[in-house]
Amino acid sequence: MNDNINHPKHYEDAGYLVQPIDVCQELPFCLGNAVKYLCRAGNKEGCPELEDLKKAQWYLNRQLALLDNGSMAAVLSARGACAARFIAEKHNGPLRWLFENGICGAAANGFVVLRTDVVSCLAAVRMAIYQLVEQKEDEEVREYDPHGWNDFPEVEPPEGVLMRVECRDGRKACAKYRLFIEGGSWCDVNGGAWPEAYSQSVARFRPWDDPEDEE
Repeated sequence: MNDNINHPKHYEDAGYLVQPIDVCQELPFCLGNAVKYLCRAGNKEGCPELEDLKKAQWYLNRQLALLDNGSMAAVLSARGACAARFIAEKHNGPLRWLFENGICGAAANGFVVLRTDVVSCLAAVRMAIYQLVEQKEDEEVREYDPHGWNDFPEVEPPEGVLMRVECRDGRKACAKYRLFIEGGSWCDVNGGAWPEAYSQSVARFRPWDDPEDEE
């Protein structure tokens, strides 16, 4: 039975050996919230990863606005630093930039997280957001359109559907796309695989029986 109060499922599924609260409770409010959202990003059901990353970015910006240049963002106890190390090693992302430098340098009064660590973490979050947005845009652009032209090889054709194809050298043909052990290939209507060079020369394709394609 899941215990979403004491051991939230999204942290358990992420494989954290400690609870993020063991670190967050020792951090300033904004920084603690940023850590929470980074820990759960991509793991909490109903909460899109991109949304959690943007929330973390918002709190990191707020935290930086409260800090002077070169100042300490937080001082962790030995227990908090140990928990932060476990989280940073598992996360292998923006949180590594936040905690690794501070954990490696023990101060007389604890383990210090500097403003520069927050800056580095924020930069990593921004990069993660950028990459996720780019990935989503690529997926949208490369989705197969059954009613129009599709670029090849950017869009993978559905297997076995009769297609009207155009090659980069101007040739046009009727073909089907098949998946073999060694990879995909265009084939003639009887299933015979085209020569590799010919198959790779295809520039775009669309369904053969698309009414809009009739001349």
